[in-house]
Amino acid sequence: MVEPAVARHFIRSAARYSRLRSTGPLGRIRAHEQTAVQKLAKFEAGSMVLDAGCADGATLEWVQRRDARAFGIDLVLAMAKICSNKGFLVAVQDIDQLGLRPVFDWVLCVGSLEFVPDPGRALANLASCLAPAGTLVLLYPRKGPWGVLYALYHRSHGANIRLFSESEIDELFEAAGFTPPLARRDCLLSSVCTTAKKGKTGR
Repeated sequence: MVEPAVARHFIRSAARYSRLRSTGPLGRIRAHEQTAVQKLAKFEAGSMVLDAGCADGATLEWVQRRDARAFGIDLVLAMAKICSNKGFLVAVQDIDQLGLRPVFDWVLCVGSLEFVPDPGRALANLASCLAPAGTLVLLYPRKGPWGVLYALYHRSHGANIRLFSESEIDELFEAAGFTPPLARRDCLLSSVCTTAKKGKTGR
């Protein structure tokens, strides 16, 4: 289960989350990351797409514009209500204790893995809700100076996060039953990569 401090952080910031994440340096970083995600998430119209950690629904909006079937989950009820008010199908769930059927063609985990206490279990949970030929798109903060600043920012708000190296992500994918990354793009403080279930053809 995600630490209570993480939940409290996002409950406090829910009302101003969109503004905080769309202005200033953080807004520019987020825009770059979203572009990287969009270039790797090459799903077709009609695909079932889960946004695991949907926050204010920005990614869900983009998924819907691509004529895919957008679904979201978030740890915080306040965030889920924001998405629900925008017309999205959203549930309050913790990816560390996920219980969804394997029906999704794509799962997007954009900036959520660093908040969970057991990333390996979270990735295994995400794998369990992918259809047999499904693809995961993961955005995670890298170890390094910019990642440290990102971690310090969250620590100042009472939330501890994890940073990952490429080799750590590769090992986590292996343990969760995923292939090595099929593609990867590096941003300033994060990386975006895609993977598929072992023995299945990635997209």
